[in-house]
Amino acid sequence: MHILMVIHSLEGGGAERSASIMSGLWSKSGHRVSLVTLTPPDIAPAYNVNPTIELIALGVAEQSANLAMKVKNNIRRVTAIRRTIRSRRPDVVISFIDTTNVLVGFACLGLHVPALALERVHPPYQEWSSPRQFVRSFAYGVFNCIVAQTDLTATWIRQHTFARDVRVIANICEYPLSSGEPNIDPDGIVDPNKRVILSAGRLINQKGHSYLIDAFAEVASEFREWDLVILGDGPLLENLADHVKVLNLQSRVHLPGRVGNVGDWYNRSSIFVLTSLFEGFPNVLLEAMAYGLPVISFDCDTGPSVLIRDCENGFLVPTTDVKALTTRLKELLRSEALRQQLGTSARAVRERFSPHCIMKQWQSLLTEICH
Repeated sequence: MHILMVIHSLEGGGAERSASIMSGLWSKSGHRVSLVTLTPPDIAPAYNVNPTIELIALGVAEQSANLAMKVKNNIRRVTAIRRTIRSRRPDVVISFIDTTNVLVGFACLGLHVPALALERVHPPYQEWSSPRQFVRSFAYGVFNCIVAQTDLTATWIRQHTFARDVRVIANICEYPLSSGEPNIDPDGIVDPNKRVILSAGRLINQKGHSYLIDAFAEVASEFREWDLVILGDGPLLENLADHVKVLNLQSRVHLPGRVGNVGDWYNRSSIFVLTSLFEGFPNVLLEAMAYGLPVISFDCDTGPSVLIRDCENGFLVPTTDVKALTTRLKELLRSEALRQQLGTSARAVRERFSPHCIMKQWQSLLTEICH
């Protein structure tokens, strides 16, 4: 089977990592795989891509200065994607992420090629205008199937778009993680004698890192042998650094940016915390649990409650509730036994979301769609 996958880029991010993992697994199982990006050819992938996979960089991802340019550029993107599909003649097209899904939906009109799209976030939290939402709704009706990552998102798609079929398939748990660049040694950032509370994610409002910094400020004086590390880059880096400075925690809170050796940081850490205000399906939480870290997460829509059974393999706390987050954090900081107990239970995600289990669901869906 020839599988053609379309994603905006292969730079850092959960969807990009998933695309590289899935394409590699399909290629190893004997499928022909083409991986299409909208970015220029000179942008190197952040994740390892199997050399047997055909990489096609369309170079149509430039920013639009105004509405007229946005329409013009989107027409160029749709045309480029459509031309690629027609020339490669795949057995199935798979699209990643909402805005790319819309482009691919229009590109597939009239081509009679089986196509499906992955919805990676929970749509109600996206700030889309009514016209844009209608365009997405129409485009989703072109696909043979929309794949959501949680039941809650699948229900929303069924109720608010023209999607003909909606299925739920979770992310793959990659363990151990492969390493890439930049490779940053944890002990070069944190004193080797300190223990680490870890978080990771793009530095944007959605990820709620300021709540975690506030919670750490409540425990920092009592637990001086612990430091906080937040991995990732983004537009809020300076704001978060200023927030840390106001709390006088510059020596205790570290913001090293994006790293390519996240697995080394999971191994170096003793607790993982996710403070997202909303998610699709949080890869970093899944990865941290696979590495056996005790985890605390805001119980946001959607994903954390799929992974965490509260008090059994981690802690769920109400979203934005810093007091509740601080309480659970103190429990973990005070008890090595509790950390061991939750971390051991967390490792079960390795099997539950293993490549074998998740790709079996994908193979069944592709066989159904293509036949």
